[in-house]
Amino acid sequence: QKALEGGKGMGAIYLTDRASSALDSISDALPEAEALASRLAEVKYELEDIAVSVGALVDDGDGDPTAKLDKAEARLDTIARLKRKYGSTVEEILAFRKDAATKLEYIDTADLVYTENRQAWYDRDLFQAQGYESFGVRCDENFNAQRAGRTVENLYAIGACLAGFNGIKDGCGAGVSMLSALHVSDVIIKKK
Repeated sequence: QKALEGGKGMGAIYLTDRASSALDSISDALPEAEALASRLAEVKYELEDIAVSVGALVDDGDGDPTAKLDKAEARLDTIARLKRKYGSTVEEILAFRKDAATKLEYIDTADLVYTENRQAWYDRDLFQAQGYESFGVRCDENFNAQRAGRTVENLYAIGACLAGFNGIKDGCGAGVSMLSALHVSDVIIKKK
């Protein structure tokens, strides 16, 4: 449990969270980093759950008969919160998790637009547009992401992850993010 939770910033949970934050901070420049940051965040949640389980294994309540009851109630409270958010039964929660994992797989394997020539990824002049800044997710006209050349329904890409978008060079990161989000919202509303 100490290796997971650690002390003074040395536990696996803390370090995983730091790595996730670091990747998230560079996701504007490297869109692929956002998906990796999200995956690390999921790993962090899993590590937190494992730490709780390990703690339950090694902590017998130190002779306090109410300690185990308190832990059981806390775990039931956690399950109740999960039920409110993800489904009314444990089976529905697990089904939601499976569906979310499938969607994450689609995100992780979406078609990317980039050049194979690594020399074209950057310009030695720092103040010139950098090739990698325009890499991103291939989309159709409604910003549906594509996977293996086919449109993925109900999976949209907006903002900094769009192929061809270069927020630094164009100086319009927030504008493209907002307008692409508004367009996708309009597309979704019109489908209903």
